[in-house]
Amino acid sequence: MPQIAIEYYFILVAMNSGLEPEQALTVLIVVERVCNHAFAKGQQFVINSLCAHRLVLGTVLVLTKFYNDVYFSNQAIAGVCGMSLKDLNAVEEYLLELIDYKLFITE
Repeated sequence: MPQIAIEYYFILVAMNSGLEPEQALTVLIVVERVCNHAFAKGQQFVINSLCAHRLVLGTVLVLTKFYNDVYFSNQAIAGVCGMSLKDLNAVEEYLLELIDYKLFITE
C-alpha cells in the first residue's frame, strides 16, 4: 500500500497518466459506477485503505486507454507503481467486468 494520502495519489496518477483535467473528473464518475454496479450485482465491494489506491490506479489506467491514443503499457505502469503485472491486469479486468465495459459517460 503506498504511503501517500489517496487524494494526493489520485492527483499524482491522473497527472502522470496523460489524462486531461476534465478527463480526470471522470475517474470519480467511474468509481461511483463501479460501486453501484457491484451493489446491483449483489457483490460486496468495500473501499478501504487496503484497496483504494488500486481502485484509483485501475480506474485511471482504464480511462487513459479509453480517452487517449497513446498511453503507457501495463508493464510500465506496474513497475512504476510497485505492483506486479499480474495484479494490475487483474484489477483492470475486474473493474471493466464490474461496469460491463461501459466507459462512455453521457451526462
